[in-house]
Amino acid sequence: MRQKDRSTREILGWVWRGYLHRHLAVLCAAITLMILNGGTAGITAYLVKPVFDDVLVRGDRLAMYGVAAVVGVVFFVKALSGFGQRFLTNVVGQKVGAAMQRDMLAHMLSLDSAWFHGNSPGALIERLRGDTTSVQHVWNALISKVGRDIVALVSLFGVMLSINWTWALIAMAGGPLLILPLTHFNRQVRRKTRAARGAAGLL
Repeated sequence: MRQKDRSTREILGWVWRGYLHRHLAVLCAAITLMILNGGTAGITAYLVKPVFDDVLVRGDRLAMYGVAAVVGVVFFVKALSGFGQRFLTNVVGQKVGAAMQRDMLAHMLSLDSAWFHGNSPGALIERLRGDTTSVQHVWNALISKVGRDIVALVSLFGVMLSINWTWALIAMAGGPLLILPLTHFNRQVRRKTRAARGAAGLL
């Protein structure tokens, strides 16, 4: 396990040093939009309280207009930040994938003919195309989904603490119970993905 973790860190470090650090400004902009997009989940959840207390219970019409305006602004910011984040991450992913394909192709062309006899054309195409595509998918998922969901979870937990800290702690205690099955499913998906890519290389 330690060897696997070290190899993963080495691969991530290699991708960062060789490709991602060239797009640092775009990455910072994408991360900023990601934080903004994830934070809107907490703001939306917090707006439920004035909707019930001021609008539904008290019947305050001015509060209804105010809450409706705030909700509209929040959803506009969420849509705009989500689009900008996905656009920037896709741009970086495409540029990184193209750079990796150029470097891999240049390295393959520098090898001798014996190496090409030992590797089928399908396997070479899969390595050249599949590896770079996998890096793009992992990168997009890391920023677009994992990072955004973590920010949304933190913001929602902050709202829960501000409303009722007891139930917030109870909900947090049940969080680790969800990690184990997710880890198991993640391993299964990675195993199936490796098998599918190996089969694609044999075609």
